[in-house]
Amino acid sequence: MDQDQEIEQEINALTIQKFWRLRKHIKASRQVVPSLREKFHFYYSSISFNMKATTSTQRLLTFIKNKKLKSFGFNLCDNPMCQQWVKQQRLNQDPLPFIFIHKVYIGSMDELQLLIDFKLFDPIMNQDYLKHCLACMTPRESIENPKCQNCQTNYIFFEKKGQGVKICPKCREKQDEDKTTCEKCQLECIRVNEIFIHLKDIQ
Repeated sequence: MDQDQEIEQEINALTIQKFWRLRKHIKASRQVVPSLREKFHFYYSSISFNMKATTSTQRLLTFIKNKKLKSFGFNLCDNPMCQQWVKQQRLNQDPLPFIFIHKVYIGSMDELQLLIDFKLFDPIMNQDYLKHCLACMTPRESIENPKCQNCQTNYIFFEKKGQGVKICPKCREKQDEDKTTCEKCQLECIRVNEIFIHLKDIQ
């Protein structure tokens, strides 16, 4: 009799686990459709022991609130589908939060701040890069051509692909490849398209 009760308890426990696992997957699936309606979406973790990730997420949420920006946030803590996708895309090599504009991965809060400081955020949200080059404002002749014919800048130069140069997110000075921190500002370097160093000169 005791053995039957133990088996029954194990079956009940497995049933409960399957139920909650299925519920999580259903919840994650239902998040995909509304997220596609928004131009701006991001991935974050409500539970993080990384101070920079926590601070960056708070800065992002404050920016969204002040900007009254329509957005959608995926919480990686309770979304197994997103966790798997993030690993497949190797986004977890970068610090949280992971930010997308029109499905283009721009990086984390440091990269977003760069776009804000250069007054590029609104033009990117409005997809002005489909009409003209955001670096030199030359009209775009063809959607098929990925580079501006005038300044040879990639139209989507703000997309983060792990390429480019290391710069300090504060002073914007170029850093040596073997450095991880800016000696002047004592901040962690970020990797961006080289155009950001010359952007002011071009504009």
